[in-house]
Amino acid sequence: MKKGKVFSKRHIVLASMVLMLAAAVWLNMKYSSFDSLKAESGNYGSGNYLNDDKNLGEAIETGANTDFLASSKSERDNKRTELIADLTKKINDSSIDEALKKQSLSELTAIADNATKEKSIETVLKAKGFTNCLAIISSESVSVIVKKDKLLQSETLQIQDAVKSQTDVSLEKIKIITVK
Repeated sequence: MKKGKVFSKRHIVLASMVLMLAAAVWLNMKYSSFDSLKAESGNYGSGNYLNDDKNLGEAIETGANTDFLASSKSERDNKRTELIADLTKKINDSSIDEALKKQSLSELTAIADNATKEKSIETVLKAKGFTNCLAIISSESVSVIVKKDKLLQSETLQIQDAVKSQTDVSLEKIKIITVK
């Protein structure tokens, strides 16, 4: 670092990523329903998980209620906030080597990217009429949970289109789950 320089490019990028992630979490909390966070912990229903090729992209039906969606969003955001705090501590800790700081910054960037994509998917789905939905991006797939008894084929295609427009995943890696 040059003498007299207070902030490097890396610091500015890190600060902007943290701010974007904080904004995404804030928006998610602002537009999520917190009235239904008193979920009954055991009612997740019995899943009908379809794994054979002929059923790819079909909805997976569960017996969970809408409290499940609200509590899942809250849990996702809380865990993400904790992880961001841990990574930020590592990045700002002067006793940690640069390689670990780079890895932590990379993880923080991936978290911010996934949070933005999840929120975008949820926003697109809400615009298409799926008022209560949750998107979860993992390293292997994208899961979308919607409050609906059953999905029509056209609705399944709308959900797949929304996910494809916001991510690079293939159709086989899109899992759609319905909750009653």
